[in-house]
Amino acid sequence: MGSEKISEKVGTTAAVIVAGVSLVIGIGQLQRILPAAQSLIDPRLREALHQANVPSWAALDYVNENLDPAHDKVLVIGETRGFWLQIPNITPSAFNGPQLDEVFGGYFARLVAAIVAAAGNNSRAVFISGISTAA
Repeated sequence: MGSEKISEKVGTTAAVIVAGVSLVIGIGQLQRILPAAQSLIDPRLREALHQANVPSWAALDYVNENLDPAHDKVLVIGETRGFWLQIPNITPSAFNGPQLDEVFGGYFARLVAAIVAAAGNNSRAVFISGISTAA
């Protein structure tokens, strides 16, 4: 360990103890900033953490609870985290903005009207964006 006064065994033991204490202190500090370890163990805390960090969580939750995967489909606009949806969906990435604008001519209202018309009377369309509506 760089000193002849301390044996190698004592030095190694001291280093392991210091590293262990540092790890415990580091995990404790991380828990104060972000409840990471708790969210791995507790599903309710994990869901609360997701709700706090995903602005469209309420809309995603509504879709999962109220739509039928056999009959409904969702086009998600303004949110790229569609992996929580249990309904068939199209979720463009953040990099598809120019393509969507070109496809839909920049008019979100026309997009909404077209999707509602395509959904027909037997299905519902839910739009996830800055404002969510159900038709």
